[in-house]
Amino acid sequence: MTAQTTETFTESDYADHVRTYRSFVKGIATAAGLILLTLIILAYATM
Repeated sequence: MTAQTTETFTESDYADHVRTYRSFVKGIATAAGLILLTLIILAYATM
């Protein structure tokens, strides 16, 4: 990411934002999946 002084929103900037957003969502989904898996294992172990 390069700091730009102009307020123009170019295609490359948009692509960077989309890529960052996607990796962010993927990280949250992975974390949620791991937490869910842990809860299922704990619930199964305590049954």
